[in-house]
Amino acid sequence: MAQFFVHGMFTGVYYYCFKLPYTEQPGPFSSYVFKVKDLIDSATAASSSDSIVSLVYFPFDYSGEEDQTVSSEVLPVAKTDPVSFTYTYARPRRIGSYIPRNKKLLAFPYNFFTISTLDQTKELRYEWFDYADEENPTFTLKTFSSLSANPEIACVPLDYKTVSGPNWQEEIVLTNFPQLAFTIDTYRAWVAQHAVQVGASLAGSLITTAATGGLTAPAAIAGGLGMAGNVAGMVRDMNKADAVRGSLGGSVETANGAKTFYFMNSHITEEYARMIDDYFDRFGYACCRVQTPNLHARTRYTYVQTRNAAVSGNIPAEDQRQIENILNRGVTFWADTTNVGNYTLGNEVIS
Repeated sequence: MAQFFVHGMFTGVYYYCFKLPYTEQPGPFSSYVFKVKDLIDSATAASSSDSIVSLVYFPFDYSGEEDQTVSSEVLPVAKTDPVSFTYTYARPRRIGSYIPRNKKLLAFPYNFFTISTLDQTKELRYEWFDYADEENPTFTLKTFSSLSANPEIACVPLDYKTVSGPNWQEEIVLTNFPQLAFTIDTYRAWVAQHAVQVGASLAGSLITTAATGGLTAPAAIAGGLGMAGNVAGMVRDMNKADAVRGSLGGSVETANGAKTFYFMNSHITEEYARMIDDYFDRFGYACCRVQTPNLHARTRYTYVQTRNAAVSGNIPAEDQRQIENILNRGVTFWADTTNVGNYTLGNEVIS
């Protein structure tokens, strides 16, 4: 039965959505409240109030239905496939307004992408995305919804950490959408469920009274008492407080239209970026590789520091150990011999 497949999941219930635009201030007389109340009243009149499982706030866009105005009627959710949205962003080339000379500053931990739900955060590294165009790198995120009494929306990076397509191991999930309490007109529900029985009971009392009216006073009194008892029961049920269903949930983010994903470029301040950029110009940054040191990596000078350096060649062993110690302590190799010691000059990386 196709109508029981919603958002890719089998379900034994039907879903209805009500458009709640945040341009209309929610209140007891706003139009969307009346539509929800009308549905509840209709279910109550049809003796189906118990069939309402829950009311829950959820972004309308993820219902899969077309955008509707405030005056639209209640919409049954008929979307069988999961609802998803795609977001594409360009990899940043600067830190704030500052363009660093050392591209290392554009990578983690100095610069990274953050996804927040206000309850949790997820950090993604720009350098771990697979870019189709290295000249103009862009990366993509995708959100997927799951509709239920406790709905969820997942945000997943695409082509991340060598995984082609959605990398579900790096998902972040938006949850805890507030469920709502609603009231059922107890007497109306009782009448809808017992209308036939009440009518038959009252008729039986009247028939008993009529049948015995010409006989004895005790019989007539008994019939009258029977009808009075039924009426008293109806009055008692009429005066019962309305039944409260659902769950009394609340969310300040939902109330203010702020429950969503937040996508941010997170980075150090421009001041620190300039300081670290100057440091990298002077000393470079750790490569942590077993390799032959590059003694001319920058235009004017290159700082090299090793760990457990191994120098080979036709040289005395004592000189060999001395060179290894110099490399392990750190040494600057100057290519611009006319400006040796002048660290104020630019020192760009040789690509």
